[in-house]
Amino acid sequence: MALEACYSSPKAPASQRLLDQFQKELSAYRDPEPRYTQAGLFNACLGNDFTARMVKSAIDSGFCAYDYLRADPAMAAFRSSSEYPAALAQAQQCRDRFLAERDRPQGQ
Repeated sequence: MALEACYSSPKAPASQRLLDQFQKELSAYRDPEPRYTQAGLFNACLGNDFTARMVKSAIDSGFCAYDYLRADPAMAAFRSSSEYPAALAQAQQCRDRFLAERDRPQGQ
Protein backbone atom coordinates (compact mmCIF):
# COMPACT_ATOMS: atom_id res chain seq x y z
CA MET A 1 0.00 0.00 0.00
CA ALA A 2 2.72 2.48 0.91
CA LEU A 3 4.62 1.86 -2.31
CA GLU A 4 1.46 2.52 -4.29
CA ALA A 5 0.85 5.69 -2.27
CA CYS A 6 4.38 6.81 -3.09
CA TYR A 7 4.30 6.28 -6.83
CA SER A 8 0.65 6.78 -7.79
CA SER A 9 -0.32 9.82 -9.74
CA PRO A 10 -2.43 11.62 -8.83
CA LYS A 11 -1.94 11.02 -5.14
CA ALA A 12 -4.91 9.56 -3.29
CA PRO A 13 -6.22 11.66 -0.38
CA ALA A 14 -4.99 9.10 2.17
CA SER A 15 -1.49 8.83 0.67
CA GLN A 16 0.28 11.02 3.19
CA ARG A 17 -1.31 9.19 6.12
CA LEU A 18 -0.16 5.86 4.66
CA LEU A 19 3.36 7.17 4.11
CA ASP A 20 3.52 8.59 7.64
CA GLN A 21 2.43 5.24 9.07
CA PHE A 22 4.93 3.42 6.85
CA GLN A 23 7.79 5.59 8.14
CA LYS A 24 6.79 4.93 11.73
CA GLU A 25 6.61 1.17 11.19
CA LEU A 26 9.86 1.04 9.21
CA SER A 27 11.73 2.90 11.94
CA ALA A 28 10.60 0.26 14.42
CA TYR A 29 11.98 -2.72 12.43
CA ARG A 30 14.55 -4.62 14.45
CA ASP A 31 16.31 -5.92 11.32
CA PRO A 32 18.33 -3.07 9.80
CA GLU A 33 18.42 -4.38 6.22
CA PRO A 34 14.77 -3.49 5.40
CA ARG A 35 15.42 0.05 6.66
CA TYR A 36 18.20 0.34 4.08
CA THR A 37 16.32 -1.26 1.17
CA GLN A 38 13.11 0.66 1.75
CA ALA A 39 15.04 3.93 2.02
CA GLY A 40 16.07 3.60 -1.62
CA LEU A 41 12.65 2.53 -2.83
CA PHE A 42 10.88 5.43 -1.14
CA ASN A 43 13.44 8.15 -1.86
CA ALA A 44 11.34 9.41 -4.78
CA CYS A 45 8.46 10.49 -2.57
CA LEU A 46 9.96 10.81 0.92
CA GLY A 47 13.21 12.46 -0.10
CA ASN A 48 16.83 12.44 0.89
CA ASP A 49 16.18 13.35 4.53
CA PHE A 50 14.14 10.18 4.95
CA THR A 51 16.73 8.13 3.06
CA ALA A 52 19.61 9.55 5.09
CA ARG A 53 17.78 8.85 8.35
CA MET A 54 16.99 5.24 7.39
CA VAL A 55 20.48 4.55 6.02
CA LYS A 56 22.09 5.97 9.16
CA SER A 57 19.77 3.90 11.31
CA ALA A 58 20.61 0.73 9.34
CA ILE A 59 24.34 1.38 9.63
CA ASP A 60 24.07 2.15 13.35
CA SER A 61 22.34 -1.22 13.74
CA GLY A 62 25.12 -3.11 11.96
CA PHE A 63 24.06 -3.18 8.31
CA CYS A 64 27.19 -1.47 7.01
CA ALA A 65 25.94 -1.08 3.40
CA TYR A 66 29.19 0.41 2.09
CA ASP A 67 29.25 -1.44 -1.23
CA TYR A 68 25.49 -1.11 -1.60
CA LEU A 69 25.57 2.65 -1.17
CA ARG A 70 28.20 2.96 -3.88
CA ALA A 71 26.45 0.77 -6.49
CA ASP A 72 22.76 0.26 -5.65
CA PRO A 73 20.62 1.74 -8.48
CA ALA A 74 17.87 2.53 -5.96
CA MET A 75 20.30 4.91 -4.23
CA ALA A 76 21.22 6.87 -7.38
CA ALA A 77 19.27 9.99 -6.35
CA PHE A 78 20.62 9.80 -2.81
CA ARG A 79 24.22 9.68 -4.11
CA SER A 80 23.79 13.22 -5.45
CA SER A 81 22.54 14.55 -2.11
CA SER A 82 24.55 16.49 0.45
CA GLU A 83 23.83 13.73 3.01
CA TYR A 84 25.51 11.01 0.93
CA PRO A 85 29.21 11.65 1.73
CA ALA A 86 28.60 11.40 5.49
CA ALA A 87 26.51 8.24 5.07
CA LEU A 88 29.19 6.66 2.88
CA ALA A 89 31.92 7.53 5.39
CA GLN A 90 29.83 6.06 8.22
CA ALA A 91 29.24 2.90 6.17
CA GLN A 92 32.95 2.57 5.42
CA GLN A 93 33.83 2.90 9.11
CA CYS A 94 31.21 0.26 9.94
CA ARG A 95 32.63 -2.09 7.32
CA ASP A 96 36.20 -1.50 8.47
CA ARG A 97 35.26 -2.26 12.11
CA PHE A 98 33.47 -5.41 11.02
CA LEU A 99 36.45 -6.62 8.96
CA ALA A 100 38.90 -5.85 11.77
CA GLU A 101 36.77 -7.83 14.25
CA ARG A 102 36.34 -10.70 11.83
CA ASP A 103 40.05 -10.92 11.10
CA ARG A 104 41.18 -10.61 14.72
CA PRO A 105 42.54 -13.91 16.08
CA GLN A 106 40.29 -15.66 18.59
CA GLY A 107 40.97 -14.85 22.24
CA GLN A 108 42.43 -11.39 21.66
